[in-house]
Amino acid sequence: MFKMLANRKQKCFLFNVAGMETETGYEQKLMPDGKLGIDGILCCFDVSVVSDRSIDKQVEFCLTLLNQALKTKKPVVLVTTKCDAMNQDYVREVEKMLTRKEFKNANIALVETSAHENVNIESAFLLLAHMMDKSKTRNKVIPYSEAWKARKEVLEVAEEAFRNLMRSKITEFRSTWIAARKKLEKESDYQHFVDLFGTDKARTLVKKHTRQLKDNLVKEKHAIFMKRLPSALKHFLPDLETIGNRYQCLLKPCDNVEGVYCIHSRPSVLAWIQLCLQRFLNI
Repeated sequence: MFKMLANRKQKCFLFNVAGMETETGYEQKLMPDGKLGIDGILCCFDVSVVSDRSIDKQVEFCLTLLNQALKTKKPVVLVTTKCDAMNQDYVREVEKMLTRKEFKNANIALVETSAHENVNIESAFLLLAHMMDKSKTRNKVIPYSEAWKARKEVLEVAEEAFRNLMRSKITEFRSTWIAARKKLEKESDYQHFVDLFGTDKARTLVKKHTRQLKDNLVKEKHAIFMKRLPSALKHFLPDLETIGNRYQCLLKPCDNVEGVYCIHSRPSVLAWIQLCLQRFLNI
């Protein structure tokens, strides 16, 4: 990241080269006319394993870059990336690199980050900004493990608050995502959740919540149904003589139980019985 100074105007350029493992992957651009001002340098070192990329080659490249960066006399921050998938061999190489003789008095700050988990990303830029301003007050650099735990706690609290909001605002299982969002979007807990997780995650949780509401309703009706079933059967079938020969087809002898009859499990028979019971039970 750098800024161009021309005609008393400043312009910032930010190039994203994530995932580009070969030189041919970089977009070639000519810098516009004007004074090129570099006030700080972030040097990134991927600590995850990438196929067809040796650790020696990456260390060699990073050493060259750091040596050139230090010649500018500008603040330098070494950022280890993809710490959510870190390989300890790579981490040890970074530690060894910073203990080299040429870097001992260089004051190179180290920040462990993960863009995927959004851990320490802002801290890396804030630290560099404070170093550029030569501020005495600097952000405390937190190790990745501690920063990840803190981040996880923030996410868990935000998700629980959003779930509680859903339970209070969305009580009808027929609610659509559009209708639910209108109820939620003015609430601070919703806005905070979307800022952290995104709208897609909110939509997924809302749909899951409405499905759960439907399942709960079905279970409640089933419980009422089973509770009233004995009285309903007693009403329709007080004894076998009441059924008569015309409905004997509904019954069959139970296996291994002499003198006991069961209702046929044919779909048409069960559907008829269910309809009669629902009307009787008013469910």
